[in-house]
Amino acid sequence: HLESTWPLAWQTAWVSGSLVDVLLGVGLSEVVVEVGGKTAKSDENGLFQVKGVPLGSQLLSVTLDPRLGSALVAEPPSTVDVSAPRTDLEPFYTVSDALAPPEAPGW
Repeated sequence: HLESTWPLAWQTAWVSGSLVDVLLGVGLSEVVVEVGGKTAKSDENGLFQVKGVPLGSQLLSVTLDPRLGSALVAEPPSTVDVSAPRTDLEPFYTVSDALAPPEAPGW
């Protein structure tokens, strides 16, 4: 009789990606990315790796520190399909509040 469960290390994956200022073309650091209850912060180049994420559909959130003065260009997806050994996400684009266009007036 063969055991049908995989070792714990094979039941998790790394989720990696980047945060890039769309106008300046530079990475954004200190952004918190949470996937499947595991978190990581982006480094000085805007890169992040969330380790030990369970396989399958997992909740995803990206939290920018308001003191950084940047905002996400578009909302990230609320879930991500995680597969072993690593899942690479498309870049998340940000824009500096100082460079963002003003809000359109309400009609």
